[in-house]
Amino acid sequence: MHWFETVLSAARTGSCRADEKLFAYGAGAASRCCILEPASYAAQLQEGVFPLKKTNSIRLSMQNFGNTHTLAICGMFLALKMVLGTFSIRLSNILSISFSFLAVVAAGVLFGPMVGGIFGAAGDILSYFLHPDGPFFLGFTLNAFLSGFLYGLILYKRPVKLWRAVFAKAVVTVLINFFLNPLWLSILYGKAFFAVMSVRWIAELIEFPVNTALLFFLLKLLDKTRITRIVQEKCCKNC
Repeated sequence: MHWFETVLSAARTGSCRADEKLFAYGAGAASRCCILEPASYAAQLQEGVFPLKKTNSIRLSMQNFGNTHTLAICGMFLALKMVLGTFSIRLSNILSISFSFLAVVAAGVLFGPMVGGIFGAAGDILSYFLHPDGPFFLGFTLNAFLSGFLYGLILYKRPVKLWRAVFAKAVVTVLINFFLNPLWLSILYGKAFFAVMSVRWIAELIEFPVNTALLFFLLKLLDKTRITRIVQEKCCKNC
């Protein structure tokens, strides 16, 4: 650590380097401490010498909107989502395994929560017009936005860990699939909320481990093939 080396140097020589400011308090050169000027300290922060505990992923994600590479890649992911949406494994009337959420995860992982959220909402609207299934309801579009937003918020610029994949999927499942989906269905069709929710719980508990495994496999694939790093270096030069 740079600051630790600075303190040791001050203890040995009794002085600071020219680009550092000496604050005279305490006894001895080491306790007086050589503190970096604010501008130099900010530069060290940006270079990652003193990494921030929490990255402002929302702000970084917003910076991606003006990048043409981001728009082009999201356009390809949107087409992929439409294709994946046509393939699902239906196990029963209430239980099916779908792969379309993986495109939303990829958008959130690569470009952050805001891009992931808007991508999810755009995908929901486009899916409705291409394959309408019941009446259009903005509540489900909100669900799609929140899914992409939450995946990006939890997974964007984070190391790939199994517990993080489980946590991300659990948050989306509990908030959206357990709570919001039954709420919108009860409003839309006039059914009792708890009656709808109890049916959804069974299906979601069965789907959860399968979808979590798919999510973790995607994260490992993006990491091992270095796609995440390549895309972020291309699209997020100012992040």
